[in-house]
Amino acid sequence: MSRKLLLIGLAAICLLSMRADASDIVGRSLTVDGITYSGAVPESDLRASAGRFEAVRDAVRSLDRKRGWRFPFPVRIHHIDNAARFGVLDYRFVDGPLTRIIVVMDGDPDARRLAYRQLAALMIDNELGPVATPAWLRAGLLEYFANADFPGGKPISPLTKPATTPSIDSILDTDHFAFNRQTNESRAGFVIRSTLLAVFLVRSEKGSLSELFALLDSGRPVRDALGRVFELNDEAIEKAASEPYRPLQLKPVSVEESSRPFPTAAANLINAEILLGIGDTARAADAIAKSTVTSDSLTIQGLIESRMGLSGRADKSFRLALTTDPMNARPYFAFASMLVGLESTELGLSSSFSIETAERVRALLRKAIELDPGSGDAYEMLAFVNAVREEEIGPTIDLMKRALEIAPGHPWYRMRMAELQIADRNFPVARQTVLGLRRSAGDDRMRVYAESTLARMNSLETQLASLGRRNQKQSDVITDKPLSDEEIARRRAKALNESLNLSLRIRREDETRVIGTIDRVECGAAGVLVSVRTGAGTVELWNRSIENLILVSFIDKLVNSEFGCGVRSRQQTAVITFRNARLQNGSRELVSIEFVPSNFSFVGPAN
Repeated sequence: MSRKLLLIGLAAICLLSMRADASDIVGRSLTVDGITYSGAVPESDLRASAGRFEAVRDAVRSLDRKRGWRFPFPVRIHHIDNAARFGVLDYRFVDGPLTRIIVVMDGDPDARRLAYRQLAALMIDNELGPVATPAWLRAGLLEYFANADFPGGKPISPLTKPATTPSIDSILDTDHFAFNRQTNESRAGFVIRSTLLAVFLVRSEKGSLSELFALLDSGRPVRDALGRVFELNDEAIEKAASEPYRPLQLKPVSVEESSRPFPTAAANLINAEILLGIGDTARAADAIAKSTVTSDSLTIQGLIESRMGLSGRADKSFRLALTTDPMNARPYFAFASMLVGLESTELGLSSSFSIETAERVRALLRKAIELDPGSGDAYEMLAFVNAVREEEIGPTIDLMKRALEIAPGHPWYRMRMAELQIADRNFPVARQTVLGLRRSAGDDRMRVYAESTLARMNSLETQLASLGRRNQKQSDVITDKPLSDEEIARRRAKALNESLNLSLRIRREDETRVIGTIDRVECGAAGVLVSVRTGAGTVELWNRSIENLILVSFIDKLVNSEFGCGVRSRQQTAVITFRNARLQNGSRELVSIEFVPSNFSFVGPAN
């Protein structure tokens, strides 16, 4: 065949492909500043919907105009018209391995409110993080932005006084972990009061939220930060959290970007990625089989095969994806994530990576970063591998600084930086970061990971101390004499005890805390009476409801366990915090119960 005939043949094939796509359009898509909007909807509707979401995004940005508010990963807002397609009623957020996808049901106002809330959550969590936004502030801001497009409509959680109104003390003292474990009734009351307080702060002319975020992120207590920035005392905070709700009026945003045709093959690819993200690998495999073979579809196929435990087949799919389009960053990152996952636990823990795996992963991630410098997840994974191997620490710290410029509040990016600092033997800075993440953790994974990191750091410090490589001021007296197993165990226990002291809830000036065990929990119409046995005797403490208590466990076996009325079947040591003032019934108000190991002791004064 001559060169001329070959070229004509290729052109004919391309033309046929274009005709097939043109006759198979099922919707439109457009991209605005890092977010792709797509779905089987007319262009005018898609553009109008994108404008509303962009108005919400602009409203979130107004919290602090000096910040970048960027996403360190691709974000898609996908419109559907059939809720059964993904096994959801009207809405779902998909925390996918490659893309974060907000699925919204067309024509459903409540689904749109939930989608607004999730978009705001992505922005706040990546830019500010859980340390700078306590549970009450995050919940209040998200509810505020969720209802921004419905100033005259009914909010998802009716902003009216609930049957049980939580006190402002319990609201400010509730952390993310406790908030996520509240009952629906408690959560409703918490969100309502938090929203009223957040709205007050947003509209206040005395201070700025940017100053508040900075103080909270530096570890400043909430009440102190509110007093410094907004000149609020407890009485003023209580009043602000009782004001009538004032909805946000969105400023209209016009979307000028042009949309693109959305063929069935592209829809099947997105369906496969959504199904993979929600764990439905069988249906994801069916969907990807209906998509056109491209670098992206081969990448999703590899992820599906990896999730199914078919690492050999996944390896081939990833290699083919790289060959199909060497300039696509997604298969490089996906391939690396599979290799890392093969040598990590389900919680993402790893004590070592083989040299072969580390070198392959590094090469893949460096290429992914080269092709997509804004991919924070690629920086984070590279930092994880190098921190575990304790290799290339200095250059990797510089890379993680870039990731934290994109998403300063991302908790896992902060954790990776702390792990690199541990490898760099910068223990004080690393410990401060990990303790902050431990206190603000909203789920078991981050909580357990932070505790494991603290234990590992303490063990490493002890080992270095035994070798005489720590400064004498930072440890016990160091000699050249080898440490006995008993001495090493003593130092590890001491370091763990110090870390637990730093992890405890910060005590207020009007509170006392003691170490004791709970003998009895009696529930009645007037409230809950808790009998606590301490070294000095028994003390009776009261609270209106168990749901008002701050319950935390530093004991693995008690995580997710139940705490209720009646005699305690198992005596467990706990740090008990209560307010000093006596109530009318003669008891004191119980604030928190933090379960600790039986050998726990206070470092320095308890109160």
